[in-house]
Amino acid sequence: MAEASRPGPAVDEARAALEDVSDPAAKAVVLALLAVRDELRTMSEREARVDARLKQMNQYLGALANKP
Repeated sequence: MAEASRPGPAVDEARAALEDVSDPAAKAVVLALLAVRDELRTMSEREARVDARLKQMNQYLGALANKP
């Protein structure tokens, strides 16, 4: 619960990025780009975890296949 009440790094980045932007349309674009970047980062982290699991599964299956 404490995390929800405290602004995170993404909020700080958005505030910093918007400081020099005065046009509302440009602000919307900046926020959209930050959201897309955050989503891509999340997807990349998820992909890395899935890749690690697949490698473990491959090693396990390889060990089973080579078992006498």
